[in-house]
Amino acid sequence: MDAVVFAMTRASASNDVDLRQKKADADALHSALRANLRACDERTARLRAMLLAVGDEARS
Repeated sequence: MDAVVFAMTRASASNDVDLRQKKADADALHSALRANLRACDERTARLRAMLLAVGDEARS
């Protein structure tokens, strides 16, 4: 019986480690995706400003 309890406790601890690692991986991915989104937003803003400037020059 002790061996079963030990095995269950060990499996539970292993699952806890796996879950913590998966959470850390998900957090890192989330941070990377947010940084990528910010970079895309900045590029979009720069392109929009460039297009507006070209449009203003064309009208002048």
